[in-house]
Amino acid sequence: MQETLGQRLVAFAVGIKDPKAEETPATTRAWMIGANPQLNDEAPIEALHQKKTAAVMRAAEAFVLGG
Repeated sequence: MQETLGQRLVAFAVGIKDPKAEETPATTRAWMIGANPQLNDEAPIEALHQKKTAAVMRAAEAFVLGG
């Protein structure tokens, strides 16, 4: 998304105040496909496919905040 929209717009879209606070592409990919305990060990990408967007947003927020 950053390549298409730019760092500032992506940060705005996901609610991050500091665009430079984002993770590396490898970290983001690992988070998206890895089992997430906040999603009952389901991968966020699978939860998104199942339209569980609110749960994924909560898990992403916790990840960004270090939880």
